[in-house]
Amino acid sequence: MLVKPFGFMQQPFVNATGGDIVATSGSYRIHTFENTGTLTIQAAPADAEIQLMIVGGGGNANPGTCNVETPGGGGGGGVIYSGSFSNFTTGDYTMTVGAGANNSSAFSLTALAGGQGGGNNGGSGGGGKADSSGAGGSSLQGQGNDGGQGFENSSKLTSGGGGGGGAVGQNGQGSKGGDGGAGFTNPISGLVVAGGGGGGSSKYNSGDSLVTAGLGGTGGGGNGGQLDCITSGNGSSAQDGAGGIGGGAGGNDRVDARQGGSGVIQISYIYK
Repeated sequence: MLVKPFGFMQQPFVNATGGDIVATSGSYRIHTFENTGTLTIQAAPADAEIQLMIVGGGGNANPGTCNVETPGGGGGGGVIYSGSFSNFTTGDYTMTVGAGANNSSAFSLTALAGGQGGGNNGGSGGGGKADSSGAGGSSLQGQGNDGGQGFENSSKLTSGGGGGGGAVGQNGQGSKGGDGGAGFTNPISGLVVAGGGGGGSSKYNSGDSLVTAGLGGTGGGGNGGQLDCITSGNGSSAQDGAGGIGGGAGGNDRVDARQGGSGVIQISYIYK
């Protein structure tokens, strides 16, 4: 019987370069792309698998204006995750990371941008505008969750929170805008991504207290803004979604539209 010498066996591990490389304390190496770049796979045995996460850019959100509906939070970027992706071989692969409101793609897979605040569809849906028919946007292709419903009465308007990669956006209530949905947690790296933006709030009667805006969801969602339509200038500004994790923008800023955060791509594999 022929006995192969020690070290003659085929290397069973993946090896690659590109992006930000972090070797964990365990057996996984993680490549993170916060900008478009190239992943070069140098070794890939026939039965090799990688863990793949692609996150689209977060959804934008419009400013609020008195006598116009209060805009909802932007949805978190769509999330594609596979713990056992195997459709690859050695070679160069472009990792396309979308800016806010833009898709991300890798290995011929596309993670959609989050839906714009105001009930638009996307990777996760944007929060509904503040009126009685202000439904939240829908998540497309199973890449996230729906946005929350807006709320309206004679004196207060609150919009819905954007959907997140891990949970739906909350509905607007009589005293508070909906919080953005929580993000998705990568089980290998622990990175939390694609939080939904918080819904905004407005008050229209001088005898009422200022309505609380919704908070952004964990994973980069921006907080919503307040607008006092009786005393000009009172309230708080909404926030942009966090970049590099696909956070949705907070709705109802007093002045400017708010931008969703750029997406991210993570590749991980057993390397030793």
